[in-house]
Amino acid sequence: MGQIYQAVKPKEVIETFGIKNFVETGTGIADSLSYILNVRPDDLNVYTIELMDELHTKLVEKFEGTPNLHLIKGYSHVEMKTILETLSPEPTLFWHDAHFPGADFNINGATYTSEKDPTKRIPLESELRVIKESGRDISKDVFILDDLRVYKDGPYEGGNWDLRKVAGADGIDFVYELFDETHVIIESYVAQGFLILFPVDADLEVCKDLIEGVVN
Repeated sequence: MGQIYQAVKPKEVIETFGIKNFVETGTGIADSLSYILNVRPDDLNVYTIELMDELHTKLVEKFEGTPNLHLIKGYSHVEMKTILETLSPEPTLFWHDAHFPGADFNINGATYTSEKDPTKRIPLESELRVIKESGRDISKDVFILDDLRVYKDGPYEGGNWDLRKVAGADGIDFVYELFDETHVIIESYVAQGFLILFPVDADLEVCKDLIEGVVN
């Protein structure tokens, strides 16, 4: 489980691409959310989805009264549809970090293989397909996808994941299928790995300066 600030410089990304919305799947204990709230401009609308009751309840208590913050409970690939119905067409930063319900925090004894439904266990592909199939113009949006090592082996700082074959996925072809025409797709091996998607018409050198660590 990585954090958005390990992958990119969020404040600079928001400024460079004129980001007006931030959408997060998998709030967890709100490390990335707290960072975004600390660096965001006042008019940035923030949406974040968390499935687990225990975590969501604590989030509501912690962030009560925070302006322009929408705390949503439910499965990310389901709630994403609801968000997209009201999300403005302005540039959006999507941060995808939803997977293995309860396992990262050992909630109710959950493990990385407890959830047998792959869509609920690793919902990234479903989340991205919901966005792409919504009819939204994604050409100005930025996407940061966490835990690349769940999908493929590589020279990650955190090493490869020995449960990938039984709990993860086999490859990231779906990302290229969905975004190859609209985005530059960059692989980062920082921490447990990230996929970073910038608009295809963005200056590549500028994009590289926004990324933390060495990328491929």
